[in-house]
Amino acid sequence: MISEISRECFLDNLSKKRGNIPEKIKALSALAAYSDGPRFFKTGPSLLFIFGKEVLIFGNGYSPLELKAFLSFLGITSIGGNCEKLSGEMKELIVMLAKGADTDNCIKSDILSSARLFSSVFGGNADDIYPDLCIRINKSAGRLFSTENGACFLHTSSIGNLLTAVAVKEDFRGKGEGSRLVKSAVNAASGKVFIVCEESKRGFYEKCGFSIYGKSAEVSISGGDI
Repeated sequence: MISEISRECFLDNLSKKRGNIPEKIKALSALAAYSDGPRFFKTGPSLLFIFGKEVLIFGNGYSPLELKAFLSFLGITSIGGNCEKLSGEMKELIVMLAKGADTDNCIKSDILSSARLFSSVFGGNADDIYPDLCIRINKSAGRLFSTENGACFLHTSSIGNLLTAVAVKEDFRGKGEGSRLVKSAVNAASGKVFIVCEESKRGFYEKCGFSIYGKSAEVSISGGDI
């Protein structure tokens, strides 16, 4: 799961990873105090340095599908660094924006069970997902919505509200559980809510009150520096 981090946290983690920090990164990161400065994100052990429409990836312990969707959401057009996993054909993704929907909020929030569900549906280790969820919730960087049979996570950061995960147990799919979770997240959010999905999921999110906002930008996969 992807979360926004501070400039200080990014530089500290990058220093631990590679010892030396490129001078260009130091210079650009100094712009973080300004609205048009870089943004810093973390996904698993990997770090993302985003400046305008470009991103530089440090580390390779990320989920390719999740990262592709996230970068498309941001409109990234140039990728550098450790991007081997992102090589190959990129599916066209749709960005959808929620209009709002009326529903009762899901009141149960079992973080450990949700982490295990995310792990079983999306892959990854629940032991890694659980502390990440705890930290983000504790820092008010996201909200978890869950029931006995499903869960979804709404990540909040400087880019707005991004619905990053919707998971329902296999036996309960197609019975309204996913819609209930998504509508609850939309209702509880402050401001706009986005979802990045494939065309095949469009109908589901339209039923949840979303409409097409735009399609993903073409992303060129290339190594090197920003």
